[in-house]
Amino acid sequence: MVGTRSDTSTTPYTKEQEESAAAILKERKEKKEAKKKALLEVQAAKKKKLEEEMERVKREEEEKLKEVEVVVVVEEDEEEEEEEEEEEEEEIPLVRTMRRKERGESSGVSEDEKKLEKMMSEWVTNLSLGEDEEALIYIPQDERDVAVAKIKALADPLEQQALEEEKRMEWKLLLRRQRRRRIEAATELEKELAAAAEQHTKALAQEDLQNKLDAIAKSIDPIERMVNFVKLIAEDPLSFLGRAMGGAPVETNQEKETSQHMETSMIEGALVKITSLTKVAMGEAGMRILTENLKGNEFNRE
Repeated sequence: MVGTRSDTSTTPYTKEQEESAAAILKERKEKKEAKKKALLEVQAAKKKKLEEEMERVKREEEEKLKEVEVVVVVEEDEEEEEEEEEEEEEEIPLVRTMRRKERGESSGVSEDEKKLEKMMSEWVTNLSLGEDEEALIYIPQDERDVAVAKIKALADPLEQQALEEEKRMEWKLLLRRQRRRRIEAATELEKELAAAAEQHTKALAQEDLQNKLDAIAKSIDPIERMVNFVKLIAEDPLSFLGRAMGGAPVETNQEKETSQHMETSMIEGALVKITSLTKVAMGEAGMRILTENLKGNEFNRE
């Protein structure tokens, strides 16, 4: 018994009791450390898996971009060769060349084509910039709020950081997958436009006026679908891409400024190409058909 100032007594712990208490505290501490270590290992495994998936998607996306670039280069070369052949065979392109010189354009590549090429290169460059900010733009606000609430609910800062990184990786992976879908859709539209150009060429080779009109009408269908698709994006690009990502993003001024450059380049480039194709399909074909029809009428009169 040990006396105290308040005239109370206390019994000191025995050596066995102190050792038992120390062992219990040590065991609890080891369990806590083991639990935290296991949680960190699970988070690291998830993060590694997401990184591998992102690398795979990135490689596929780069391959798709290379394929699209090769197709565009081949089509541009074919178009240049066709233009050179037409200039050699016909006298009308001579007038067209004079008009280009009056407008200050070169006889080879027009200003619209240069502008389109520049916009496409800027758009491809911007694909790799600001992935975190772009992913946050197209993730619904409700989903972001839920993720923030889950992160704040965790007491351990390490767990908060691990969960935050995991969410960012998931959103970036979702954004990459959606980009790949957009590239595939653009490739399909490019193929349809190439088929429309081929149909237009076949139409000009037809002798019957009705067959020409039918073939030209078929070649206009893919261009009309392309125009409607681009108009849908141009009306509200943020909402359009947000719906494609699976939600409706909140349109703030900061978010609009973040994606304005990429969206404007993509939309203007597509509209320039569609306008050029439509002028070729409707203008030149209509003039040739009208000329041949007038020649036929003069022959009949004679």
